[in-house]
Amino acid sequence: MKKIRVALLALAMTIMAGCGEKEKETGVELESKWVNIEKNAIDKEVKFYMWSGDAQINRYVDNWVADGLKERYGITLKRVPIVDIKDTVNKLIIEKKAGKKDGSIDMIWING
Repeated sequence: MKKIRVALLALAMTIMAGCGEKEKETGVELESKWVNIEKNAIDKEVKFYMWSGDAQINRYVDNWVADGLKERYGITLKRVPIVDIKDTVNKLIIEKKAGKKDGSIDMIWING
């Protein structure tokens, strides 16, 4: 259970880091935002682009993390294997330059 909490916390921090807010917020404000994040996450799909060269890590993400996100938040986690990180990063750059607000990559795992 501790591993799933760590994974969920990492996911939450990633999502919240993308909000880009510059002012510090109180605990009450953050808790209120988190409640909204949880409500908006229900029945959503998150595409997680990641290195997939380790079968054990793949099983962990596909089963333990994905099942926990589905059970707790209703989020469907879709692991998208990265063959070459350059292709994935280029995809992000192209989408950003095109002014795309909702990119095709929700999260990315970069080794190294």
